[in-house]
Amino acid sequence: MKAVIYRPLFWMAIIGIAAIAVFSVFPSLFVIFAIIVITVIVILLWTPPFRAVRAEWLIAVFLLLGILFRAGQSFQTLQMREQVEGKTLSVRLTVVSCLDDADRLWKAYCVDDCFFRCGVTVKLLDEESSLAVGERISAKICFSSFQTRDGFSSLSDDFYGTATLLKTEKRFRSLYLLTLAGKLRAGLTEAIRSTLPPDEAATLLGLTVGDRSTMPSFLTESVRRAGIPHLFVVSGQHLMILIGGLLQLLQRICHRPLLNYFSVMAAIVLFCAVCGFSDSVMRSGWMFLIALSAPLFYRESDSLNCLGLAVIMMLLLNPLCVFHLSFRLSVLATVGIIVLYPALMDLVRKHPATLLHKIAAQPVLTLSAMIMTAPVAVGTFGQLSIVAPITNLFVSFAVGFTLIFAFIGGLGCMLPGISFLGRPFLSVAGMLAKYLNETALFFGRIPFAAVRVPPACAYFLWVLAFAIILFFARAKKTAEKDIAK
Repeated sequence: MKAVIYRPLFWMAIIGIAAIAVFSVFPSLFVIFAIIVITVIVILLWTPPFRAVRAEWLIAVFLLLGILFRAGQSFQTLQMREQVEGKTLSVRLTVVSCLDDADRLWKAYCVDDCFFRCGVTVKLLDEESSLAVGERISAKICFSSFQTRDGFSSLSDDFYGTATLLKTEKRFRSLYLLTLAGKLRAGLTEAIRSTLPPDEAATLLGLTVGDRSTMPSFLTESVRRAGIPHLFVVSGQHLMILIGGLLQLLQRICHRPLLNYFSVMAAIVLFCAVCGFSDSVMRSGWMFLIALSAPLFYRESDSLNCLGLAVIMMLLLNPLCVFHLSFRLSVLATVGIIVLYPALMDLVRKHPATLLHKIAAQPVLTLSAMIMTAPVAVGTFGQLSIVAPITNLFVSFAVGFTLIFAFIGGLGCMLPGISFLGRPFLSVAGMLAKYLNETALFFGRIPFAAVRVPPACAYFLWVLAFAIILFFARAKKTAEKDIAK
């Protein structure tokens, strides 16, 4: 009961996701669902167990209302797709990131007084290459395609549609954060590509800036079969390595905790901007920001509440991210690690061999995430990796070193006059990236590395995942009662 009472943000995030999913299938039931849920919650707040945390729950309900309001706006925008298709619109654009090497395709945030009042993300084609990351302009654009609600399937990305820039009417002051992030991303990309072979460079670009567009298809398939796609794209693990290293460095240089915390928070926001604000980076970024801010308010951070607030913030910014594959995998993997990893490690620690505890930590971590992400993986790709825990044991240790050497080398190559100092670090990062590639290819080519599973089995895997969680929850509760006696 305490897990429910003291984690309002986590449960509100789950309710918000469920409400958006219900609205996508049964639009007429959305208002009824929202009224019933909020009424039940408000009634519960006046029962004795909830009185001690009534303020937290009221804040969570207020955030849930915000999610429902934003979801209504987003689905209303989707219903206007036929009115927008092929038309010329006067809009306000903010360029978020560059999507190709020729500076012709951009990720842009679009706001229109008529159709896109709540803002949408588009792929913007600029034939003249006149834009730059961070620019804010008023322009005329023409939509060449527009995704329907069904287009936000498990394989879709963050874009509502594609548009062609016809005319730039007015330019406003650029956003400094995005401009700086764009320069850092371009500098890292140029340094890595000019120093390393194509395959190693593609891997490092996926690890550092989240760009997997140049990764060969055979390597992508091997990575998926080996069960390590999360290691070849920026995620919470990568951010934890970088932020942890930066925090330790700042604590040695500066003995002002408050200044160190704010410096690390600024670095998190900048890193998210460099990676183009992808779903996995945003989820982990919000979680780290919330966890770091807890001591500033003299509060203890709770992992599930941090995850819940991170999901709520993402839903407030873009409710339709619920339909993105990266969002679902990222959130479910985090839930598995938070809930199942401690319970599974308790079983491992019952064995007297301490060496086994250290060796089993990474495979158990992978297994915890796999249990929760398996239903989505099977429902989307129709296959399940069998060798993932073993593969992670061989490659996880190398990811941290690869990231550190890649960033030191990339940033060193960007320094004028002494850029040659960064190349040795990039060379070491390239060797580590080659090791990651060869390991993924080796395990991915094993005949039984991944098994084909009918997508309909995803429902069984959902039941199995929740049964495992309930089993460990009950076991923990029984153990606590035994200790109390």
